[in-house]
Amino acid sequence: MMKGRMINEILQLGAAHALYFHQGNWYHHLKRFPGVLIDSGGYLWFETKEKFANSKDIKIKERVNIYGGISSKKGYIKFSAEQLLKIEEEICSTDEEVALRKLRTTNLVLRNIGLAQKLKETYNYRCQICGNQIPIGTNNYYAEVHHIKPLGKPHNGPDVLENMICVCPNCHVLLDYNAIFLSQHSILSKHKIKKEFVDYHNSQLKAKKT
Repeated sequence: MMKGRMINEILQLGAAHALYFHQGNWYHHLKRFPGVLIDSGGYLWFETKEKFANSKDIKIKERVNIYGGISSKKGYIKFSAEQLLKIEEEICSTDEEVALRKLRTTNLVLRNIGLAQKLKETYNYRCQICGNQIPIGTNNYYAEVHHIKPLGKPHNGPDVLENMICVCPNCHVLLDYNAIFLSQHSILSKHKIKKEFVDYHNSQLKAKKT
């Protein structure tokens, strides 16, 4: 249970409840939504309790049994190589209690789930960078929220809408690794994005290249 929460925090997936099992075929119950089930290679997202309860091939009894594992289900999102490396770097111990303490000492800040959800709904789960919208079922889409100036030390970015953009997983990885330049003119925007946060992101990109 701790590992699911840690991966959710490390990758900033934005789930209210995250559960992990390496084989991906059984879990405890998701109790808060949006929720995510995680295995060793990726994750399966559930926006609401109803969509979780009505998912095909998922038997919800005392435990949640998933025939074939979550990786066989529509909507399963594989971790990128960069995400796997990030998880490995943060969870450097098989002792989850030790790893969790290490994670907390890096001052990783939990996000405001309500704000993140509001932003995704504003853009109908469409990436503000590339315009991509990822379907994971009938009338169901997946997106992530990126903090332009990252939360926690040493950046200390604020958890406010002006510092957030709705993105697809691919663009999220590129942003996390300062691999793309941001421009307020090129970002699809229906909400105010502060220039100071965009400038901060670009300054980190320039510093990386020098």
